[in-house]
Amino acid sequence: KVLKSALDRWPSSRFHVVLGSGYKFESEMNAWISNSNLMKLGRVSIYRSLSPGELIRLMHQCETAITSPSGISLEYMCVGGALYLYKIAENQSDQEKYCIQEGLAFQWNETSPSNVEIRRELERQEIIFDGRSGERLAKAIRSRVGRQLE
Repeated sequence: KVLKSALDRWPSSRFHVVLGSGYKFESEMNAWISNSNLMKLGRVSIYRSLSPGELIRLMHQCETAITSPSGISLEYMCVGGALYLYKIAENQSDQEKYCIQEGLAFQWNETSPSNVEIRRELERQEIIFDGRSGERLAKAIRSRVGRQLE
């Protein structure tokens, strides 16, 4: 469903589809892709069981991603790129709401954001996911431990 609408929205784009171990509709999707010649045309590539390094390298190749509002969306925002969220489980509602309200991601629907909105989204991602959270956490721990030792 999402892949078909993405192909319609961006007819000249190439798509990298990463399947998780729990994906239930792999055989149906593969049949649909095979019947449509999308792989032969080079429009769709399917990936399974990627290592963390392979996944990060693939993310760096993609300026746009459609993910569920889960850990994978947070990982993609660390790399940076236009992000669309498609909720697949009820327990993803809070993260979806947060990311959209904070301007970190867009909800996957039929409306495409403007280039200005996408630039704002990328700027927000850079502020939140600046690669310095480890430093801030260490500083907070040192500060807390220092107060307890006094």
